[in-house]
Amino acid sequence: FGTLDWPIPLVDSDGVRQFVIFILIVGAASIGGWMLCRAVKMTLSILMLGWVDRGAGMAIGLVVGLLASAAIALAVNSIPVDEAQQVVEESLLADTLLDATTLLRGLMPSEFDVKSSLFGGAGRA
Repeated sequence: FGTLDWPIPLVDSDGVRQFVIFILIVGAASIGGWMLCRAVKMTLSILMLGWVDRGAGMAIGLVVGLLASAAIALAVNSIPVDEAQQVVEESLLADTLLDATTLLRGLMPSEFDVKSSLFGGAGRA
């Protein structure tokens, strides 16, 4: 944010300014990704490679689904309720999904204080 931390009129708070810049970055990335996706999809359609588009979409959807499932399993496992932890322990896929949370822990920014409390201090410094 340092290079984009320019003054925003009518905003004196650093937190609000960083939030506005964050929203602008996410919005620009979303619009850029959408434009790139449309261009690739049109190119693949012209070249009659729609099956490549569907296959890549399936692979990306599978990865996103697995990461979302791992995040949900991690959240449920961190709830200090015996019934919730028992459900996770009885699950057939819970061990595999919780092993995948290693990747999620690596993706979490260091600013999150929740990280150390969720993982018992087992995170990067």
